[in-house]
Amino acid sequence: MSTLFLQIQTGAEAVLTEEPTEKTMSILELMTSGGIGGILIMAFLGVLSIFAVYIFFERFGAIRSANKVDPNFMNNIKDMVMDGKLDAAGALCKAESTPVARMIEKGISRIGKPLGDITQAIENQGKLEVTRL
Repeated sequence: MSTLFLQIQTGAEAVLTEEPTEKTMSILELMTSGGIGGILIMAFLGVLSIFAVYIFFERFGAIRSANKVDPNFMNNIKDMVMDGKLDAAGALCKAESTPVARMIEKGISRIGKPLGDITQAIENQGKLEVTRL
C-alpha cells in the first residue's frame, strides 16, 4: 500500500511542475544558427535551386517549341509524295525546322530503298532529335 501512495505523490509533484516553454525560431534564425558553414551550405543550396528552376523552364520552353507543328504539314507532305514531288516534299521539310520535319525528310530521302533501311534511318534521326532536345 505504501508504494501506491508514493506513486501518487510523485504523480502529483509532476503535475505541479511547470512545463518548459518552447523557444521559437524564425526561418532566417534557423538558417544562420549553423555558423559560417551552415550559411555557406544554405547559400549553395539556394544557388542550385535557382539553377534547377532555370533549367526546368528552359527545357519546358524548348520541348514546347519543338512540339509546335503546322496542322497542314503532314497533309501537304502526303499530297506531294502521292503526286511524286519528292523534291518539293523534301524542300518543305527543310523549310520547317521541327524534329518531326527532319524525321520525315530523312524518310523521304530514303524512298526507293528497302523498308528496313527507311525505318532504321527514321529511328536514328529520332534518336538524334531526342538528344538535341
